[in-house]
Amino acid sequence: MTQSHYNPRQIVRVEEYGNPFETLDRGIELLLRLAKERDYSAQITGTYLFSGTTRFAVNQVTQPTEFGEITFAVKLARGKSLGFGSTTMTDEKALEDLFGQVEATVKNSPEIPFFQGLPEPKEGTPINLEGPNWTIDERADAVVQAINSAEQVHEKGIVSGTASTTMQYQRIVSTEGIDVENSGNSHYMKVNCIVESDSDKSHRGYGQEEEHFRLKRPDIEKMAVEAANTAKDTLNLIDLPAKEYEVVLNQQAVSDLLIFAQFSLDPVSYHETNSFASDRLGAQIFDEKITIRDLPRDAERANIVRSFDGEGLPTSNTLVFDKGVLQLIPYDSFNAARYLGDKNAATGHSFAFFGQSSAIFASAYMEPGTKPTDKLVSEIDDGLWVKNFWYNRFTKRRDGGLTGLTRNGLYHVKSGEIVGAVRNLRYTESFVKAFGPENVISVSSDTKMYQLNTCPSLHLQSFNFSSVAHTTKQ
Repeated sequence: MTQSHYNPRQIVRVEEYGNPFETLDRGIELLLRLAKERDYSAQITGTYLFSGTTRFAVNQVTQPTEFGEITFAVKLARGKSLGFGSTTMTDEKALEDLFGQVEATVKNSPEIPFFQGLPEPKEGTPINLEGPNWTIDERADAVVQAINSAEQVHEKGIVSGTASTTMQYQRIVSTEGIDVENSGNSHYMKVNCIVESDSDKSHRGYGQEEEHFRLKRPDIEKMAVEAANTAKDTLNLIDLPAKEYEVVLNQQAVSDLLIFAQFSLDPVSYHETNSFASDRLGAQIFDEKITIRDLPRDAERANIVRSFDGEGLPTSNTLVFDKGVLQLIPYDSFNAARYLGDKNAATGHSFAFFGQSSAIFASAYMEPGTKPTDKLVSEIDDGLWVKNFWYNRFTKRRDGGLTGLTRNGLYHVKSGEIVGAVRNLRYTESFVKAFGPENVISVSSDTKMYQLNTCPSLHLQSFNFSSVAHTTKQ
């Protein structure tokens, strides 16, 4: 596998932050040598993560930080036994200790009957997924812009948030012949605003806007103004009963629900019949207005992008829901062997969470419609405009059932006009029903990028709210 199209190591500004590659390559070669000497199949992953964060609170910068971290992960296999571990220590003894710990796991682990070994190389084309840098000075400018813009809405608004950038380089090497590299970067902006009541300092309104971005920076001024306006609006609340309402879910509210669908499409949940998608591959699950793609090779429309997945297998942009019909379940090699009887049926979606590897669609993109979000809101007959949700939890995984609370802006809309902000409500609803056939009225043309997905707003025929929220935070 060649990577002649670009040099993924160019993403790291070596002259400014130092060179991590000597440490990475030396550690990978040490761990690979130990595996070969002791007759193990091995996958070694070396990762360099750079993070720059500028936090602000009470209308001023409080903590600008920048740091880099190297991580080594080892997966060892012998026969049908498997073990893995990781460390952020980089000296030779630490890496030898890591190898010994993983080796002990393999020796003491029972055999896995279906295990077919580590994946073999597949030909893939590396592509440059790097976006523009967001420097510490540029982040400071964004913070100042956000604070000034929010203060123009309400001079006593208390503004806080985060402006951050991450840059990641990763090399994956295996005894099976895999040797690939990934690199990419992404950025994040969050603006919070609090407005206190003039007559009662304990009474506050809250607003928040957040967005990830890669190639196109969001309108920072617009984000701050929206957060400040929401905070000002939520000082005075309307009480509405909990029931089913016609709703427009803002992009972030859609993202909050979609992420549960993404995690429910993993191969284990699907085959163990614990997923809304179990036994429904090829079936109409969502409304025909909803098309969802996974775009790990699209730096413009996805936050998490990579040429190769967590096992070093090539990624591809894939169709997940075609007009609401489920087209694909993702597989890593381990679960492809487990459920399909063939490790080579892996789809290039391996992703590691807390040391455990599975497969998910981590770069979901919901196709936009033709109308902007404000037009969707203007078409509400009598219902609610929901900015976002929080404290979301599963109630019935098999049905896609969720519960959570509205947050940072819930508005009553009647005959297309905003009546006022509403006291927060708890929802108890299934995302399968919410996104389901005949429930989606329209999809917005404007999308926003979040950590694991990029979403438009949705105008829904009905969405169930089960109780008034027992909280004063709006």
